[in-house]
Amino acid sequence: MTEPRVPAISVVIPTADRADLVMRAVSSVLEGAGDDVEVVVVDDASTDDTVARLKALAASRLEIVELPERSGANVARNTGAAASHAPLIAFLDSDDEFEAGRPARLVELFRARPEIDAALDDFTVWTGGKSESARQPKGIWSGDRLTALLVAHAVPLTNSALAIRRSAFEAVGGFDVAFRRQQDRDLLLRLAGDHQVALGTGQDVAKHQIVRSMSRSNDGYIASLDLLVGRHPAFLTPEVRDLLGYLVARGIVKSLAQGDVAAVRREWRALRHAGNLSMGGVAALMRYGAGRRYRRAVRRGVMAGEGG
Repeated sequence: MTEPRVPAISVVIPTADRADLVMRAVSSVLEGAGDDVEVVVVDDASTDDTVARLKALAASRLEIVELPERSGANVARNTGAAASHAPLIAFLDSDDEFEAGRPARLVELFRARPEIDAALDDFTVWTGGKSESARQPKGIWSGDRLTALLVAHAVPLTNSALAIRRSAFEAVGGFDVAFRRQQDRDLLLRLAGDHQVALGTGQDVAKHQIVRSMSRSNDGYIASLDLLVGRHPAFLTPEVRDLLGYLVARGIVKSLAQGDVAAVRREWRALRHAGNLSMGGVAALMRYGAGRRYRRAVRRGVMAGEGG
């Protein structure tokens, strides 16, 4: 009996109650892809017809994993990675899409560059029919240089633009399930210690900002930032004090600008309960301008010099 062929790349898609969107995401991977591409969809206890519609596809390269109870996107991502088979794993959020040829391009990239352990690519953000490019500082990054980029938020992030060797993903323990957001930054910060990450190797991901997108909401940002700072002391060095104030304050400022008083109150309460941020709301707001300028300066300097 012939052993089943091991795919070259596995694409892991977590989803919950997004039947229409996840079908689009799956189709964007499978259409035109070869037999060396595997798609693993992890359904996080959906109450709609997500699973039925996925099963109706009857695609041989599609595996569906059903979680018995709502567990969160990071549990779903880790579960999908564990259930997949390829030495290379790419992640795709269920409201996003891969452009044609991305899986094949990633396979070739990692074959040609054995020194890299992960890739974070440019992507296109679609909001209300309008698009904007999110561009990475090009090059191979690791160690303190990559850490500095991630701390300064000088790297645009989305899980859908991330691909990683299975060996590296397992070495750092996958996604930290304690995070509700900022999980991609945390993962990359852990990778920075002993792994090399290629930034901006292509632009073939479409990120869709929809009403239910986590990235459009300010809720929960302070709690996740507090957890991130507790995990990574690089955020507490004196030179990034103003930057941390900016990061603390920006969600509050954005909610104020939108007139969302309830969100301001929720995040302000979260700040009072934060154990690692070491500043109150007033102090953070006072540092907002300087921290914003620091972030922009880091971004400009990085984009001008780019990576190694």
